[in-house]
Amino acid sequence: MNCRLDWQGPYSWVPTCDATHILAPQERATSRSGVYLWTVPYSGDETAYLGRHFVYYVGKTDRAFRTRFSEELQRFYDGREFLPNFAARFRGRRDYYYRPRNSRQADAVDFDNRHDELQPLIASIVSTIRLFIATTQDDSITLRRIESGLLWNLWDAGEPHQTFLSNHEQSWLSRPDRSQHASVTCPVHISGLTNRFPV
Repeated sequence: MNCRLDWQGPYSWVPTCDATHILAPQERATSRSGVYLWTVPYSGDETAYLGRHFVYYVGKTDRAFRTRFSEELQRFYDGREFLPNFAARFRGRRDYYYRPRNSRQADAVDFDNRHDELQPLIASIVSTIRLFIATTQDDSITLRRIESGLLWNLWDAGEPHQTFLSNHEQSWLSRPDRSQHASVTCPVHISGLTNRFPV
């Protein structure tokens, strides 16, 4: 399975001057399915990374991107999403302002007790993240292979990409077959991703 990923974006969960609003109803591309990236424009001290985006999360969906992103946005406000400290991650520390109990359940007591503190952080994180989408075949095997290839591509890139990425290396996620590849085009430089990788 050789394929081509044409990344579209950057999109944002909220209207901004440098990204298209992902939840806007007129965005036809977001009615499709495929793989996606949450990225953060680099804001650290290393001049070599200026102008690049770092990948925070890699995902896939067999439903409309708009539906998936609407659900993911709600997870932030429900306390079911990690709230990362991006400045610390750019310095090589995997740090969070808040952690849910697990990927499905908020730490309700902590989240409620810190509501006034966390709401501005959520707004800042949501407005900082940039979203990129690539439409693909929506069968689960293809989506899983492409997601796996993207993750291994980032894990193999080493630091600082491994620390910045929230998807942790998983033993169950097999390394892709090197005889099949994905070729990539992207409107911005996404640090750690190569233009061609095994899937």
